[in-house]
Amino acid sequence: VVAGEPESAANWYPVNDHPSDKASYTIHLTVPDGVTAVSNGTLASQKSSGSGRTTWTYDAPAPMASYLVTVIIGDYTVVDGGTSGRGTPIRNVFPSDQVDTYRAAFADQGRMIDRLEEWFGPYPFDVYGAAVTRSELGYALEVQTMSVFSPASVDEVTIVHELAHQWYGDSVSLDRWQDIWLNEGFATFAESLWPTDTAAATAQPMPAYPAPPGDPGPVGLFDDNVYLGGGLVLQNLAARIGVERFKQTMTAYAARYRHGNATTQDFIDVVDEVTGADNGEFIDQLLGV
Repeated sequence: VVAGEPESAANWYPVNDHPSDKASYTIHLTVPDGVTAVSNGTLASQKSSGSGRTTWTYDAPAPMASYLVTVIIGDYTVVDGGTSGRGTPIRNVFPSDQVDTYRAAFADQGRMIDRLEEWFGPYPFDVYGAAVTRSELGYALEVQTMSVFSPASVDEVTIVHELAHQWYGDSVSLDRWQDIWLNEGFATFAESLWPTDTAAATAQPMPAYPAPPGDPGPVGLFDDNVYLGGGLVLQNLAARIGVERFKQTMTAYAARYRHGNATTQDFIDVVDEVTGADNGEFIDQLLGV
């Protein structure tokens, strides 16, 4: 299993390992016959060499940050998860002896995509799904087109969280790691949208975190202030500009920077365009920058 953030890809293939340098990928995995090999995108071919080896080839044409590339090899089964309402196919990858257990856990993926599309716009890739590893990694990761979950991380909230990253983090990627709240705050906010959006329409007081979500520092990239504090920034913004304008903002931001990169200022610019007002000082105060 390959999955890691922020720096992991350069450990297994040569790459400029920074989200600002995205690329399309074709991935060839040659493994013993009978072993399953999965990666990002769609399966383009599966060919046996006739000498006990099979090459699986995956096509991932949408630009992708290097830390979002994954490889999972072993005794796994690829499961058809149906489609979303708009027809996005869902393919899941589960340990072969636990297919029924995880099939049930991920049964709502199609409806989750439908729900998030109401707030964020069309799902940005050609396929989606989840892969559950046999090893306990201790986390889940929003791998592009196929989020990776370790067994202990499989729960409804985390499934929604990683799905939301396909819009914010994967399609719209960071231009600099300092703006990590654009990934984690957005995905944390999305947790409130399933199964209802009650929390999204209200604001909560910003808690006193040890560091502001807009400036976590290199050792604080994945601290609670980034996740919860970042989510609360968006809740307060929704309360300030109204839910409908907030939806317009989130959809416009996802569309403008689709398959690209963005900064906090880019997001603020979209907010200001949608609302016709200056929201920069309000957002900066919440971010602590």
